[in-house]
Amino acid sequence: MQIPALREECKTELEQLLSLFDQRRATPNDEHILEVDETAYPEKYRPLVRLLHRAVSNEEIRDVMDVEDEILRDFENLERHIDRQGEIIEKQGKALGERNKTIEEQGKALEEQGKVLGEKDKTLEEQGRVLGEKDKVLEEQEKALGEKDKVLEEKNRAIEELRRQLQRLQAPK
Repeated sequence: MQIPALREECKTELEQLLSLFDQRRATPNDEHILEVDETAYPEKYRPLVRLLHRAVSNEEIRDVMDVEDEILRDFENLERHIDRQGEIIEKQGKALGERNKTIEEQGKALEEQGKVLGEKDKTLEEQGRVLGEKDKVLEEQEKALGEKDKVLEEKNRAIEELRRQLQRLQAPK
């Protein structure tokens, strides 16, 4: 109910009626009992005040109010528990979000490392191919050197043979 929105004549009357339930008048022993002076209210509210006094003096009604209070406390405790659980779930959700973000970043880093390793593999493969070609060239050069060595040996033998023949020819007869 929005009291400020009421017409002025209704507001005063309604405020008087609602003042019967002003919680500042609660007795120190029992919050269900309000100290209400029946004579402080217009005659038309006195039957309501008497009805409320009878309700408070009725033991069954007081027991019901006590049970209602207990149920309200249980609901409030449950609400607080649910709120705490909600906060915990929210924190865990944020933590999971951060972990997922970290995992995603690590996945990207691993993917990038995989690319780098792939490039290195290609480079190593190319270097291996180049080294293989160099090995072939070296083998060919060694083979050519081996053939030159054979040719030189044959020439040396031929020169040696020619020297012997020359010495025989120059030897006195």
